[in-house]
Amino acid sequence: MTNMVTMTKMALLLQQKLEHLAAIYVLTEKQAALIDSDDTDALLENIERRQFHITAIEGIENMIPERTKLLMDQECVQIAVQINDFVNRTKKLDSLNQQKARDRLVFLKGQMQKVSRGRRTGDGYDTKNNDMGGTFFDSRH
Repeated sequence: MTNMVTMTKMALLLQQKLEHLAAIYVLTEKQAALIDSDDTDALLENIERRQFHITAIEGIENMIPERTKLLMDQECVQIAVQINDFVNRTKKLDSLNQQKARDRLVFLKGQMQKVSRGRRTGDGYDTKNNDMGGTFFDSRH
């Protein structure tokens, strides 16, 4: 394979990787809204779509020979810079989404603890479980 064909193939592979990364970034942006909405089904679907693109990127990475990575022409370098930009922006957004999800879980845990405390408190006043006997004093005699 000539060097020019290798570079063209490399540029095409990098362009495909860039397209998958762009799709991941869009899905990551949507993920923030899904976390806020508590729509777990849509959130799981979003995660599955992201995984599809991640798997595709892994396949593309396996198609790029190691020595070719060292011989990038200007077009490939420009695409690689865009790829790095998407990766960095996605990592930052992912980090924010993970923190938001952790905060949401802490909030939900607090709500569940309130319900649990309320249930225990309510059990103390439940008349069915009250084993205290009563004594009646007839004061007329």
